[in-house]
Amino acid sequence: MNFEIAIYSESHPELEEITEIVKMILQYVSWNELRANGLFIKTLSVSGQSAEPYANDYVFNHTITVNTRSEWRVEIPIDNVIEKIVFYFDVVKTPIPHHVSSPNVQSLRFDQIIEVAEISL
Repeated sequence: MNFEIAIYSESHPELEEITEIVKMILQYVSWNELRANGLFIKTLSVSGQSAEPYANDYVFNHTITVNTRSEWRVEIPIDNVIEKIVFYFDVVKTPIPHHVSSPNVQSLRFDQIIEVAEISL
C-alpha cells in the first residue's frame, strides 16, 4: 500500500525544513507506533521540488511517498466463545466374570450415580 504526503510552503527554505521534519517523524518517531499497529514502512522517498504560481508569488511543494505493508489480525477472547460444555454419558451393563468383591470397590446403581453427579455439579 502506498500513500503520499503533499507539503506546500511559500518559501523554499521553509519547505525544505518542513519536509525534513516530516521525514524524521515518519522514520524515527512514528515508526515503532505504526509498526505496533500493523503498518510497516518499506520505503520512503521525496519527490523533486516544484513551484506553482499563486497570486503574485509562487507556492513550492514536495511530495513524500511512503511505501508500506500492512498486517492485520483479529483476536477473539476465548472466554466469550465458550458458553457451555455438555457432557454425554452412555451407560452399558457388561457382565463381570469372576466377580471378586474388594473393600475398595463400591458398587453403585444408575440412579445413585445420577444423584452423585447432580450433587457435584
